[in-house]
Amino acid sequence: VNGTMPAAVIDQCRYDRCKYYDFTGADPEKLSKARLQHNKPGKTHDASRWLTAAMEMEPYVDAVQRRGGRVIFIRYPTTGEYQVRMEKKYPKQLFWDKFAERTSADTLHFLDVPGMRELECPDGSHLDIRDVPRFTSVLLDELVSRSILKK
Repeated sequence: VNGTMPAAVIDQCRYDRCKYYDFTGADPEKLSKARLQHNKPGKTHDASRWLTAAMEMEPYVDAVQRRGGRVIFIRYPTTGEYQVRMEKKYPKQLFWDKFAERTSADTLHFLDVPGMRELECPDGSHLDIRDVPRFTSVLLDELVSRSILKK
């Protein structure tokens, strides 16, 4: 694997820089292997150091909020062995949850949202284009239920 997705994955980058992946016809085993090449097994990272770096965003969050805006940090879905490795390196309880407690921004982690947990990422970290409408619907419903967006 040389840093590109295995053949049969079609990715489209739109004018707004949004990228869609069509995994139809892709070999799930090759996809997983390619993704795991970029995320080698390893030890848990330093949560305190990570949190200090993450909190450097807070002045920018404050600036947006002072102008009446809302900021939300979202942890998007990952699945399979890739998610297992990510959780080992960055345990949610030590990283995301601590960040969510400290930031003044809203936060949303896919594992805390029914409907997002069930989504499958064919390569471990990207949704298939056919799951985008479902993901968007679940995300919008969650944002409305938290009064981040109005219906």
